[in-house]
Amino acid sequence: IFVSITGNGCAHASECDFQDLLQSKILHRGNNTHMWEMFSVHLGSATVGQLRSRIVAYHGECWGAQPIDRQDDWELGDAGAKWEKVLCHATQERSPSTLYVNNLTSTGADGMTYSTPAAIAYQVNSKALGAVSRFRPGIYLMDYPGTALVSGVVGRNFQ
Repeated sequence: IFVSITGNGCAHASECDFQDLLQSKILHRGNNTHMWEMFSVHLGSATVGQLRSRIVAYHGECWGAQPIDRQDDWELGDAGAKWEKVLCHATQERSPSTLYVNNLTSTGADGMTYSTPAAIAYQVNSKALGAVSRFRPGIYLMDYPGTALVSGVVGRNFQ
């Protein structure tokens, strides 16, 4: 599980909030300490095997020298437009040397109203659930994913 901590849509810097959260989670791991072993690892120095079944938090650019193809149009207030960006990126051809990162998250105005991350997530995640079998390999970052969507993304690894 990747936890991306950003200040997208916030009027303040999130760096202090991230450090506070990081320290809090490391100090209060509960019974599942193995899940938190890689919480603050620099992703450029970790292997997929080391990250598997772990909770990993990152902030900013932490991918090392890996070439990245990213879709992160987080200021779209129109869930339909956001979904088109997500689907296009999720289904495009892949290059073996590139890491693909697809953000399903968004917040913003659609010309008439302001859409919260939860409102966008509800619509985009519903469509993602129906299309997850078409997603190509990559990292998919989501706000408020439900159990079915998480299971679908994880299950996609075994198809």
